[in-house]
Amino acid sequence: MKACKLLVKYLKFVVVFSVLFCRSVQAENSLLPHSFAALGDSITAGALASHSRRTSIFPDEDLMLVMRLFKQQVDGSSRGDDELDDRYLSWALGNGKSGFFSSNKVKGHRYYLNQLLQKNNEILWTNNFAISGSTANDVLKYQLPRLLKWSANNLEQSIPDYTTLLVGINDLCTRRTAFITPVADYYKDVREILHTLLSKSDTSKVLVLSLPQVQRLRSEVRRARVFGMLSCSRMWKTAKICPIFNTPRNSAERALAIDYWNEYNVVLEQLVEEMRLDYGDRIRLTKKLSEVGFTKNDLAVDCFHPDFSGQQKISNETWQDTWWSTN
Repeated sequence: MKACKLLVKYLKFVVVFSVLFCRSVQAENSLLPHSFAALGDSITAGALASHSRRTSIFPDEDLMLVMRLFKQQVDGSSRGDDELDDRYLSWALGNGKSGFFSSNKVKGHRYYLNQLLQKNNEILWTNNFAISGSTANDVLKYQLPRLLKWSANNLEQSIPDYTTLLVGINDLCTRRTAFITPVADYYKDVREILHTLLSKSDTSKVLVLSLPQVQRLRSEVRRARVFGMLSCSRMWKTAKICPIFNTPRNSAERALAIDYWNEYNVVLEQLVEEMRLDYGDRIRLTKKLSEVGFTKNDLAVDCFHPDFSGQQKISNETWQDTWWSTN
């Protein structure tokens, strides 16, 4: 009888140890990436992340930056703007270090990967290709070719080990629903991006992010103040920030735009499921961004883009769905 009890205890120990060991191996040794690139729009570029709504002390300068960002998003651009984009505060490429003129920090996916790699004194090569104002088609035409060139020239491989993709808000944020990118076109562009990232390598991994609920901002923060005097709703109207959601001509147009938002997220889900049939667990969709509850204290001076604290929220939530999180 005593021998049986000892055997039971031994078996329990083996089971517990096996589970813990497998989790550890899965988290830290699941082909840790040594290169990481980000594709996307102003959120991934860290636009206005250092210009928090809560702490802005230069209203004239900040308002000029907001207007410049709006112009870039309307006109479209194949190049980023270093004065608008705080890339070191991006949810993706934030390195946990402050800038020259700011004490703000964001521990992005880059930071967490570096923590894992540094245990073996290994280096992570990174590049943030995201550009403010980019649509899915812009990512396909401008950002993806640059990623391929950078990877070939600097990494000596076709594709980075790990790539993140967040795009679609600029396809939606138009003046009228007639200008929203058709769902079929959005599907086609995103599919080509994902296929390229996965087909050119046998080991590359891609994390796709669902779209944030920009439609919730209007009800939750429109009465919040910027510079202590300007309401967020007035800021949106003045700078024409995502008018289809924030300052729509009528409720019917806004409702239709919300339908598009839902359809875009369905497209992302469908595409990832399709790709997983061919590429397995090398591609994942995280829905965390659609679930994150941004408050007025997480927003930049335009009351739309996430500031450094909002960027940190995105990083914390989406990191949980990567291949290397211990959560």
